[in-house]
Amino acid sequence: MARKDDDERARLREMQLPLWSDEDVKRWESERNAGRAGKETGMARALSGANEWLNFAYGCLEILAASGAPFTSEDLTAMAGLPTGATGQHANNAVGALMNAAAREGIIRKTGRHVPSRNRTSHATEINEWRGT
Repeated sequence: MARKDDDERARLREMQLPLWSDEDVKRWESERNAGRAGKETGMARALSGANEWLNFAYGCLEILAASGAPFTSEDLTAMAGLPTGATGQHANNAVGALMNAAAREGIIRKTGRHVPSRNRTSHATEINEWRGT
């Protein structure tokens, strides 16, 4: 009986068709890599336009990281202010770029928790919580 079941499983495996072609997988990998490159380019562009703020904010981020307490990007902007002084979508991309750069450098890491934003215009959206390494 076991031999018959094994034969039936083997026959079914042979009948299975792949869900995606090799070309599909290659295209998706290419798109994913292009997306990652675009992210890096965008973060570099955001940081390059905010040099004066960046130096000050980096020092503030080091203080937050050294405290040992969890913090958010809002805690950073409470200390350092906003790069452009303006609010709105894409007005302060340097904040996120700085947080990601500090994480890549091993200065901070995500705690795995998301906490509600305190910014009234964000309507309590969930944001990453960070901690110094």
